[in-house]
Amino acid sequence: MFNPLTQVRLKGVLANILGANPGLDGKLGVQASSLNRALDLVAPTYTPSGNLGRLALSSTVKGTAQNINLGDLKLVVGAFETAGDVEFDATQAQPKVTVSLSGGKLAVDPFLPAEKRAGLMPGAGSGMRKAAFNLPQTASVTRVDARDGTPWDDTVIDVSALRSIDADIAIVLDQLDFDTYSLMKPDLKADLVAGLLTISKLTGVLGGGDLVIDGNFDARSTDIPKLALKGSLDGARVEKLAPIQVASDLINGGIQTKFDVSASGNTSRRLVSALGGTADFVLNNVRFSNADKRSADPKLNLQALLRQGPQAMVVEGIGNNDILKR
Repeated sequence: MFNPLTQVRLKGVLANILGANPGLDGKLGVQASSLNRALDLVAPTYTPSGNLGRLALSSTVKGTAQNINLGDLKLVVGAFETAGDVEFDATQAQPKVTVSLSGGKLAVDPFLPAEKRAGLMPGAGSGMRKAAFNLPQTASVTRVDARDGTPWDDTVIDVSALRSIDADIAIVLDQLDFDTYSLMKPDLKADLVAGLLTISKLTGVLGGGDLVIDGNFDARSTDIPKLALKGSLDGARVEKLAPIQVASDLINGGIQTKFDVSASGNTSRRLVSALGGTADFVLNNVRFSNADKRSADPKLNLQALLRQGPQAMVVEGIGNNDILKR
């Protein structure tokens, strides 16, 4: 099949063509020079916020109309390349898709729906805020809802589709980028059964620390889903996770956190605002990167810093002995 936007090639052997469950054993190839333009054909209401680049897919195809396997699958979307297997099984009462993918560096931001948003942090900022968060020129920043300065909105999350199909998902990537964060070696295992999405494992390295998360998203019996997450981040570094430059110094230190939270809501804003539970957050060995040039024991006295107010974060003399604890 060919059109100006997408090419689909299927070569193989057909069986039981006129029967109730025809079969196929062959090879599949799909190409599109622009995935954004191709999406207009299959998902006209979805407009990604960025340029997704080209699409290329190749795999073997084996099975029947009710149970088909895409093996030796290779998927390219822009700069993202991954490989694995996908199986679709419609022989049971509830159809099920099984996905296994491995490898690739994926940037999430271009796939997010395009909306009218405004920048919250540097770039558009100036003065005190810009000086306190003097990130590199190449750094991306959180895009937020222009109405109230948050990255959440009131778009209703349609969860009905989660009750119409089951899934087993196993995805291991080289890197997952979202906003200013990079999760290295993300490893996800999840399953979806009758509207209950269970994350049995999400691990990776975030900010130099080990991230471990499990939880569930429950949409089995209502259109107002419930979210429950439990996890920890151990051994992360401030300068890697959220770099903050103060005058000529970077803030260095360790971060540890544990959390067990839950919420319910049918929009991202309601889910986040309803989050409740327990969380521990620990900073350790916090210091200025150049403070050892000014003190023998350059530890950051956070209480003294807070007493001085926001202006202490932007003055050139930040490394004096009122801030440093000897």
